[in-house]
Amino acid sequence: MDHLLKYSNLKRGVLEEAGSSFSLEQLKEHFSTPINSRRALSRVKSLACIIHLLEERDVLNWRNVECLKQLDDLLLNNKIGELVQSYKKLFLEDIEEKLCICGVQTTFQPDSSPMSQRQENQCLTQNNNHVIPDLIEALRNISQRIGKEWPYLARELGIRECHMDRIRNEYPNNFESQAKEALYLWLRREQENASVEILDRALNARHCQRRGIGSFMRRRM
Repeated sequence: MDHLLKYSNLKRGVLEEAGSSFSLEQLKEHFSTPINSRRALSRVKSLACIIHLLEERDVLNWRNVECLKQLDDLLLNNKIGELVQSYKKLFLEDIEEKLCICGVQTTFQPDSSPMSQRQENQCLTQNNNHVIPDLIEALRNISQRIGKEWPYLARELGIRECHMDRIRNEYPNNFESQAKEALYLWLRREQENASVEILDRALNARHCQRRGIGSFMRRRM
């Protein structure tokens, strides 16, 4: 995804500007609270390790780069602050307006030959319970926009790898239909227990967040 590439470039730029002429112990002390692990900090050998630990704890991610901004003051390097500010101004502020239900850009174009309406209706009618319109809308919006990252969400929803392999074989090179089939598989399995709130929690789980898949389900939630 484009936002992950830009985020990766930002981290690379920060590491290059930081160089090696700084006190690693000072940085470890500064970030000890969010990292919250003496054992992990004892193994830190570089600034890159600190960044990795912050990402593991979701303190630092593509949408929240304030930890990198703090390096500006800690390392007395204004160029780091300029890199972060440029990233936030030119990218984050722009993408906020394009975020959709699953937190990715709405410019995603579905593949050709999507799941037919008949197949979609079959998925829904196999669920004998009443399904609220908001949930169906959420499933469709996510399917259209999540792209190739859909397996991360599917795993959070408890979809087995063998089922995901079957879905990939059934809809090769068609991410929208793959995502839709996986989500409707979850819907049929959970029936009345399926809800927008559960989707919200799955999208905000660690692995989904680290992939930048989404930090919220709906603006009004």
